[in-house]
Order: sequence, then C-alpha cells, then structure tokens
Amino acid sequence: MQKLFDYTFTRWRLEAPVVAALNVYAPEVLLRTMSQRMLECPIPWIESRCFEVAATLGPAARDWVRANWANGTKSATLYAFLKSAAACLPAPEAVPQALQAVEAADGGDISVTALALVDFHSPQVLDWIERTVRSPVSDRWGYLAARSSLTWAVAARWLSAGRPTSLVALDALLNVYCAHPSVRHPIPAELPDQPGTPLILQTLHDAALVDPVPRVEKAVAAIVRSIAG
Repeated sequence: MQKLFDYTFTRWRLEAPVVAALNVYAPEVLLRTMSQRMLECPIPWIESRCFEVAATLGPAARDWVRANWANGTKSATLYAFLKSAAACLPAPEAVPQALQAVEAADGGDISVTALALVDFHSPQVLDWIERTVRSPVSDRWGYLAARSSLTWAVAARWLSAGRPTSLVALDALLNVYCAHPSVRHPIPAELPDQPGTPLILQTLHDAALVDPVPRVEKAVAAIVRSIAG
C-alpha cells in the first residue's frame, strides 16, 4: 500500500484503475495512512491527492474530512478538499461551509475560486452565484451554474433580470446545450424542467433584443442552432 500511495503522487490525475487498487484496502487503513503522509510531508500536492482519495471513500471518510476542514480549506488545497467534502459529507452540512470557505479564500477573482464548488451540484450554489456575481462576468460562472442543478425557472429569471445574471444564464445554457464532447465532467444535455422549444427560443430572442452585443448574439445563435437544429 505504501508503494501504491507513492505511485498516486506521481500521477497528474487520480485515474479509475488507481482508485480500484486503493479501494482494496479498508477505509480506516487508507485514512490512517493519509493522515500520516500529510503529517510527514505537509505540502499542497500531497495533501490534495489525499483529499482526492478521501472523496472516493464517500461517507466512510466523513469524520476524517470534518477533522481536516480547517487545514483543507486553505487556498492551495481548496479545490481537492471541497471535492472530498461534496462526496463525503451531507449536503446540508457541507454546502454552507463550502460557500464560506470560497468567500474567505485568497485570490483576486472569485469566479476562479468558485469553481471549487462544482462537485456539490447544489441549488444553493445557484442562489450564491446570484448574490455574488459582478461585472465583468467570466464564463466560469456559467459553467458552475450548469453544474449546480440549474433549472429553466432559474435561467429564465436570470435572463429577464439583465446583467450580470443574464450573461451567466446564457453561458450556463451554452454549457447545457452546446457542451463540447471532450468535457471531462459531462453536463446533462437538458434541464430538468425544460419547457417546449418555442418558449426557449422566444426567451432567447427577447434576451438578444434587450442586450444586442456580440457576446449575447453569438451565445443565443449557438443555443438556437443546437436546440432547433
């Protein structure tokens, strides 16, 4: 097992065959080993990989994740740690704390840090985006929204509200309807409460009339081609 852990630290990603090999061992053994590794070598790369391994254990790593919250939510390990929090902790407990951790993290552009929330798939993240987003609007907000249980009701409300949420909604709908096939984490190709095509097209047409700039027009055109094509 020690050699297997050594191997995981040489990999850019934690791939499925390595996860399968690790999961041969009992969760308590893996968690004890990770704690020891993090104690012996407290550097972000080692810690982040341990948090990724914890995520594969699910609820079995719940207490371990809780015990590592203060250490894990440091800026250098935030992404990997919140992945483990999303996989191991109950959403009502994890999501509010994760939002606080993102807000408290160091960094000049919160839309970059916000991507640490993608694994929660939580409508609470949508509410937080609506409260937090400011211009200029990075397309990262739209990707996060698309990964956070986006509904048509929310997208339509954001579109009608104007900037900045209208731009987030368009970018999110691009991720839903025009996702590139190489995306590592596929997004569902439709919304759970998706209305008929005519209503979608009319709503998009109205958005383009209200905000006739190239970014909006290009996004609307791409979504319309995908839906109506």
